[in-house]
Amino acid sequence: MIALPDRHIWQRETAKPTANRLHLVKEPATPAAAPVSAGTETNRDRVLQAVHDGARTLRDITDRTGINKGTVSREIKALTATGALRKSDDGMVLPGQEAA
Repeated sequence: MIALPDRHIWQRETAKPTANRLHLVKEPATPAAAPVSAGTETNRDRVLQAVHDGARTLRDITDRTGINKGTVSREIKALTATGALRKSDDGMVLPGQEAA
């Protein structure tokens, strides 16, 4: 039979009190996490520009902008409500009346 150690087996011996401990260090916010400034292009701007450049369907706008389909749909709805875009009878997305 093997002799057991002089200490309890479920307790660790540590040379220093902080030897094997991890500490959470919070980093300061980066500029990328800052609010959007006036000079950057928003998703709404990108959707509007894609329609003005000739995109007429949700799929076409999604492909041109690289934005998620749900986000594009939400932006089209918002832009249609403001009059910046309109939908034709066949479902095509067109620039609003003020742009024509």
